[in-house]
Amino acid sequence: MLNKSNSNWKIKVILVEDNELLSENISSYLKLKDIDVTLFWSAEDLEKEISNLSFDILILDVNLPWKNWIDYLKELRNRWETRYIIILTSQNTSDNIINWLISWADDYISKPFNFEEFVARIIAYKISRKKVFDRFYGVKNQETKSFEFFN
Repeated sequence: MLNKSNSNWKIKVILVEDNELLSENISSYLKLKDIDVTLFWSAEDLEKEISNLSFDILILDVNLPWKNWIDYLKELRNRWETRYIIILTSQNTSDNIINWLISWADDYISKPFNFEEFVARIIAYKISRKKVFDRFYGVKNQETKSFEFFN
């Protein structure tokens, strides 16, 4: 079984969400699942600090007041092309979802959401990245199916 406390498996998330109660609940739940969380309540604060942070996944609430989110997503993707970007949104019409995904987001989560599904998407990304890494570097042991976060 993979050890989720192994530094290679430690998942680092940046969460940008202006609803303090929701952001604190998400952050607390992710920390319970041994996921590191850096929390920002505004896109402006994120922009000031993002260059100094190490992260795997960026989770953005695109309902925040900010400049054009589509352009910003493209800019983020150009700066951090290997980072996973998840859109957190209540704007869950098909047109909006398609626009976010075409605009370089990797995934989206509609509000309201199930916390376990939220964590499962984060873990699935990390597992797929590990499989690619292991194949690239010729690692034989791929025990990702026993990665247990929901016990």
